[in-house]
Amino acid sequence: MKLASKKLVQAIVLIGLGLALMGASPALAPVAVTGVGSSVTDPASLPALNEFIDAVQGGDAQRLAGLYVEDVLALPVVQQPAGDPVFVSSRDGEVTQFMLADQFGNTGVLAHNHLAGEAFFDIQPGDEIVLIFGNGSQAAYRVSQMQRYQALSPNSPYSNFIDLSDASQKQISATELFHRTFGAGEGNLVLQTCIWQGNEPSWGRLFIIAEPVPASQLAFEGLRVTVN
Repeated sequence: MKLASKKLVQAIVLIGLGLALMGASPALAPVAVTGVGSSVTDPASLPALNEFIDAVQGGDAQRLAGLYVEDVLALPVVQQPAGDPVFVSSRDGEVTQFMLADQFGNTGVLAHNHLAGEAFFDIQPGDEIVLIFGNGSQAAYRVSQMQRYQALSPNSPYSNFIDLSDASQKQISATELFHRTFGAGEGNLVLQTCIWQGNEPSWGRLFIIAEPVPASQLAFEGLRVTVN
């Protein structure tokens, strides 16, 4: 129980810090594929899914290697260094797996909003997201929720938040926010980046929640053929 509580506190700190622009340290970045990712929205410049799989696969079947949304993004995934749960890659064209989310039965992916996270805003409800693993296997998800919050103290680990869809503007704690996102459900995929407002890059938080979907139920034929 103490270990779980410690992990939850670490997760809350990450949400409170809000992926601040100076929060990632390039010196801590692990060696990763950086030349195959793209967060541009021009479909002509994105690789096909099978091409992207070939580019990012290699290694452990448990290692999350790539994130793909048809016509939106194709990004390699890097892992957080051991003992550094607030690390977020400062390299453009790649995203970071949030390892603490695994402890709550979900998969978390983080990105700065001025880098690869910018493409998260082009994802829409109903979009299908494919995760690629080190051995080339894939898992598919469909976006079910887009949650947006204002951080009342953008750079504080103890900030309260306001759900931007809540007309009452009720404040919630970082703990409650965690349980609504990374701690909600089981087997979900959660993407997080910050919302930039005015001169404040960490003004708010965007969470994209996607649920697992079997290959037979995927909307796009190309994905049905490719996804395991």
